[in-house]
Amino acid sequence: MKEADKDGSAWEKAPKASDEEIAAVTRTKEEQLRIAIEARDEKAKQADLTALATQWAKREYLRKSLKRRIPIKEDEFIEIIWDRAMFEADLKWRTMQGQAVSETEERKQFRADQEKKKAEAYKTEQERWQKMQYEELEPPEDATVRMGR
Repeated sequence: MKEADKDGSAWEKAPKASDEEIAAVTRTKEEQLRIAIEARDEKAKQADLTALATQWAKREYLRKSLKRRIPIKEDEFIEIIWDRAMFEADLKWRTMQGQAVSETEERKQFRADQEKKKAEAYKTEQERWQKMQYEELEPPEDATVRMGR
C-alpha cells in the first residue's frame, strides 16, 4: 500500500483552478453579494414606504374626519386611498434621500394616471352591464310547484 502512495496511483489530486476560474468565482460571489445587498435595500425601502404611507393615510383620515363625519372606518379609508398614500410616501422618501423630486409635475402625472384608471374601470363596468341579460339582473322566479320534497 505504501508503494501506491509513493507513485500516486492510489489517490489522484484535484487539478488546481486556473486564474480565470478563480476570477469567475470571485466575480460570481461579488455579483451575489451585490444582488443580496440590493434586495436588502429594496426590502428596507418597501418597509419605509409602507410606514410612511400608513402615517400619511392616518393623517389624511384625521384631517378629513375633523372637517366632517366620515361614514367608514379608518382601515377602510386607508385601503381606499392606499395608491395615493404610497405615491405621497414615495415622494417623501425620495426627498429624504436627497433625490431630485418635481412634486408638481409628478402630482399632475399621478392625477392623470388615476383619471385614466378610473375611466378604464368605468368603461369596463359599462360594457359588463350592457352585455348583461335581463334574466341576470332579475332571475325568473321558479313557477313550478313541487310536492313531497
